[in-house]
Amino acid sequence: MVLDSSTVEKSKSTLKHASNRYEANRDRVIGDISEVSGERSASAWQRFLESEDQDVPLFLIQEAVIEWLQQKMGVEEITKAFEEFQTLMGRAFADEVIYNQRASYFLDYLVFERPTHCGQQQTRVSPFKGFVSDWISTHTHQLSPKKHEMLCSLDGYQHALFRVARSSRKRVIFENICSRQHLCRPLDPATENPSMFHKNLIYQGFIYPSPHGIKLSQGMFTHDRSVTRIILKSVKKKLKSEQDSFSQSMLPTLATLHLRHSRQRYISSAKVYRQALLENES
Repeated sequence: MVLDSSTVEKSKSTLKHASNRYEANRDRVIGDISEVSGERSASAWQRFLESEDQDVPLFLIQEAVIEWLQQKMGVEEITKAFEEFQTLMGRAFADEVIYNQRASYFLDYLVFERPTHCGQQQTRVSPFKGFVSDWISTHTHQLSPKKHEMLCSLDGYQHALFRVARSSRKRVIFENICSRQHLCRPLDPATENPSMFHKNLIYQGFIYPSPHGIKLSQGMFTHDRSVTRIILKSVKKKLKSEQDSFSQSMLPTLATLHLRHSRQRYISSAKVYRQALLENES
């Protein structure tokens, strides 16, 4: 088939637009992260120390770790991590509604999960573990007992699929679909309602332990309720054959499908998920 000149030019224009869009997205994410090491967050560690012991925002810890990581490895390491995350979990763009959620998901991955050579560790560890061994070990005297306990507990994060098992006026119970562990999250009666957490709704992302239960990352997202059975069936098969590599294989697939469905609302979510998961199983 021979393409006419107008079709070729249109294709070139489309590719150029996609390329520019991706570069703008990358620059925005890295720019946002670079700000963490700039004037706005030059005292990220200090602001963490000055925060209330009862409710320390997770982003203060993330900012302190990223600030430390950039000083150790440079912004190039963060750029590389972003490229890897986009390839693994799907490419979201800065002009999409889903952008902020995906950017938060990336920060979770960058700080707590992506291995790198940093700190005093001889092997590749997450920036958080490197930060704890390299920075916290020499600044323990600055920490209150509660903040020290909180930092130590964060290593018990879970990156997985979570099903809403049940909810009440005071709490919601999540089940880690892989481990079957139940996790309790208190509800704030002033701002939250149990109806927000539909039974069997599946969440994906990072959950962190806290003194009062668990905290959901801002990078958490939910899969459409219509695909719950499809996901559970696929997970069951995957766990039988790939127990050890479940997170590495299933989570990226589902993250990519969630992104695809957010752009193709006119197509049944069940159709999008079922076809892709069947192909993934074969």
